[in-house]
Amino acid sequence: MEAVSGESLDPISRFVGTFAHPNELGRFLVMLIPCTLAGSVVLKQEKRLRMLMVIATVAAMGALGLTLSRGALLTLPLAMMATLLVAMRGPRAISLRSIVLASAMFALPMAASAPAFYERFTEEDDRRSGIAHFHSMAVATQIVSQHPVRGIGYESYGRYMASV
Repeated sequence: MEAVSGESLDPISRFVGTFAHPNELGRFLVMLIPCTLAGSVVLKQEKRLRMLMVIATVAAMGALGLTLSRGALLTLPLAMMATLLVAMRGPRAISLRSIVLASAMFALPMAASAPAFYERFTEEDDRRSGIAHFHSMAVATQIVSQHPVRGIGYESYGRYMASV
């Protein structure tokens, strides 16, 4: 992520693609990966299309690994398991094969970027971004409790947060 001044805020470079922030790309990929994974499971007759879905899934997982998005990394296994259970409905839905497939699809691309993810999960929070998230949630809760029906108006959160 780049600051307005052009100085890097993160000690490691994170992939953003055409998105403004790596976490936005991570959110998109967490929605895309289960869809391509389901396509690779469901499309039995179309071998070329099925192979294209597998390639798209692996490429998207590689891109997710480059974003180093902690939230996306934590939600992807749940999304993939839920998608596999829906795509493989019937007697084979909850099988050792589907669990191994989901685990392998998740683990293989992530293993390549394991050191970087370890650093992202264990790094010191120099910018105190975690605490900033808790403060933002507290302000949002306060807004909802004080203005439950009408809210505070369009694009007023920043002003409200600055006054708290």
